[in-house]
Amino acid sequence: MNEIITRLNEIEEKAETILCDARARKDELSVQLEQEKRRIAAEQDKLETEAMQQLEEKLTAEAKQKVEKLRLKKKEAADAFNMKFAEEKECLAEQIMQRVIQ
Repeated sequence: MNEIITRLNEIEEKAETILCDARARKDELSVQLEQEKRRIAAEQDKLETEAMQQLEEKLTAEAKQKVEKLRLKKKEAADAFNMKFAEEKECLAEQIMQRVIQ
């Protein structure tokens, strides 16, 4: 009978050791999981930041191109207006003079 009780006691101690090891392993895995979550979140933040920077650079470049095209169009229109005025200023002055005289 003593032998059975001793054997049951040993089994209980081994079971307690196994449970204790399992709890310790669970805690280790929880810590590892939390660290992995933080690493993944940091990596995701980095990727998002890089994507935002690339998008900002692309949009800035596109905006600069559009502004440059508009600037060129404005210059061409001003040049065309100045040329037309230079060509027609004498005629326009004559027409104005004729209106004033009449």
